[in-house]
Amino acid sequence: MIYRRFPKGVRAGFVLAAVLLGGYILVRSLTPMQASVSVPGLDKIVHFCAYLVLGVLCLPAAPRMHPIIIWLGLAAFGAGIEFGQGAMGAGRTADFMDEIANISGAAFAILFWLSVSMLWHQIRAARDVRS
Repeated sequence: MIYRRFPKGVRAGFVLAAVLLGGYILVRSLTPMQASVSVPGLDKIVHFCAYLVLGVLCLPAAPRMHPIIIWLGLAAFGAGIEFGQGAMGAGRTADFMDEIANISGAAFAILFWLSVSMLWHQIRAARDVRS
């Protein structure tokens, strides 16, 4: 994938961003929930988007790891958080559908990088043909 060619400094930026976002997700997920307006389904969209962005950051952060391993790690991270929410008893509950949204977002991150990589290779191939 294209992110494997990123320079070390760029990869370090992805590592930092992934760690910060992962920490933010962990803290926000395990602190007591604040009262807010409930919009049906919005929670799942937030889960999907958070893990999509986290996956987009994690893949270039660990370019030598197979994308499926990253996906499994993100799935385990989300499952651990859901388990923690169910066990902590601070106004949060574990929700299987939240985990489905998490792993779906992480899977779409892989599809994102795959699509970007394929597009990049097509553009380079077309440019090389014209040269």
